[in-house]
Amino acid sequence: MKRLIPMIISTICTLFLLEATLRIFWVPANLDPRFRRHDIQWMEQNVVYNSYGYRDVEYTQGKPANIFRIYSLGDSYTFGWYLPDTKNTYTKLLEHDLNENQHIASQIINAASPGFSMKEEVDRFMEEGRYFNPDLVTIGLNYGDFITVGQFPNIMLPFQNELNKSYLYRTSVGRLIQIIESKRRREYLLNIFQNPDSPDWKEAEKLLVHLQKETAAINAKLVIVLFPHLDTGNPDGPYLYIPMHEKLTAFAKEHDITLVDPLPLYKKYKDKEKLVLNPIDAHPTNEAHVLVFQAFLRSFSFSSYIASHQPYQPRKFSVSVRSERDRLPAFKKIWHIKSSDPGIPWVYMNDDQSVKTIPLIDAAARQSPIYQDTLQIFKPSQPGQPGNTIGASMKYHILAKNQSQGQIIIPTILYGYPVVGIENIQGLYIEKQGGTVKEFITPMNINFTPQQITIFYKPAADYYVFQLELAVAVKQLTVTADGRIAYITKTSIITYPMKKSDTRISIPIGAPIVGLPQFTDMNDSYSYVIDNGVLTRLQEIHVTDNQLDLQFVHPIRANAEISIPVELGYTIDNNEVLTLDLEQ
Repeated sequence: MKRLIPMIISTICTLFLLEATLRIFWVPANLDPRFRRHDIQWMEQNVVYNSYGYRDVEYTQGKPANIFRIYSLGDSYTFGWYLPDTKNTYTKLLEHDLNENQHIASQIINAASPGFSMKEEVDRFMEEGRYFNPDLVTIGLNYGDFITVGQFPNIMLPFQNELNKSYLYRTSVGRLIQIIESKRRREYLLNIFQNPDSPDWKEAEKLLVHLQKETAAINAKLVIVLFPHLDTGNPDGPYLYIPMHEKLTAFAKEHDITLVDPLPLYKKYKDKEKLVLNPIDAHPTNEAHVLVFQAFLRSFSFSSYIASHQPYQPRKFSVSVRSERDRLPAFKKIWHIKSSDPGIPWVYMNDDQSVKTIPLIDAAARQSPIYQDTLQIFKPSQPGQPGNTIGASMKYHILAKNQSQGQIIIPTILYGYPVVGIENIQGLYIEKQGGTVKEFITPMNINFTPQQITIFYKPAADYYVFQLELAVAVKQLTVTADGRIAYITKTSIITYPMKKSDTRISIPIGAPIVGLPQFTDMNDSYSYVIDNGVLTRLQEIHVTDNQLDLQFVHPIRANAEISIPVELGYTIDNNEVLTLDLEQ
């Protein structure tokens, strides 16, 4: 024991000395201030969104005459992450070349969004892109887009975050773990392209085939733009992802899709360090986007395509609906639903959809310059088995600096939709390394008045922006592929005066209940009511034969007015007529 103690002390002193030496003479790449991320600051200084939430100028969905239009899907690679000027993205380089050098009057709409998955990109085209009537559709893909159903393997040790603060750990055990993780991730990715039974590839293939089918339906052609993935730590080393390029080449040939693959140009480039942002970030640089642009010109002949291309001409018309038994003619989109009984807004979705996302494009209502507000519509649940939505769900963003500390205030009408409930509240803050972190906020109280909703919370971080998911009131049409109206639902507020103090009440409802309110915080999800303007948690809620049975956590006092927002089955009144503006 006497010998052991000096050995332990000596070892500890040696470790401290090594740690101090490393901190003085070596800075790991992920702590190098030159490579520190400044996501929010960069976006505030360099990113301007149009009404649709695209990093681009304003466009109308109706295409101007004699314009060749391209709609470009993608994630942060196509978006131009950390490129200060969009003119340096391959989309704008191509647009400039078409207009100035090839004398083709062109518009290229960059609809890419950081963090988008392949499914979200395809969904964006289905809900938005095809109604811009593009002549050509591109989708920018990189290696991460093909992880469609699985996830990267990850090695995590206890106290991993604390250990990462040690330079000595990073140069020894931490470095070894990074090497193992990198190898396992590469093997996982390569398996996607080498294993014919890979579920990730099957899902990616299904999405791309679907996208091709939908582009063909509007007389457009699909082009896949494949970004090579360089090893950021050794970009000039051997290229490791050849199977990805081989798989996409074979797929594109089989399905008559043009593939733009700049890998040959990447290989010829002498200083490949200039093709990635830095040693810890593989996003393409200005130089990389130039290579993608050059590869596009080599892979696709615009003059030949335009010579034989027939632009799509949508047909728009209106129909009237007086009953849920009416059948609609074939259509691609319902542009507007107008009612002879004005009130809460109408929305629609197709019966084969589970969720539909719509951009909210009123710039005056937007409170954050770099986050897009959206409306999500869900397929209604079956009566007797109500879901946890009570209309549509609005994703709404508010800058924290515009709010008083410890409270969030929002109006009860947003983008023309009445706000009737709160689904969750999240705060986004900037971490020390410059990235962003999002966390659920557990409110202390939520108060409703006719004009505004006030959320009181205990600040747990220096938040930059709040993201609220709000329940908004709508009337909703759900339409089948053959034009039948499958469901009509309506958001309603049920009120109940408490005649005496009680923990249980039963409320008769005159229509089938298909949705009930639910709030989610950091710890739990629960149903709620509004008790004299205060969101109040329920212990239990049951639906039986058009009746709501509510049990409260604490007794509700006598003479209180209880209100609960719900989604009900709805029948068009004899005096109500709907006018639908359709596109075929």
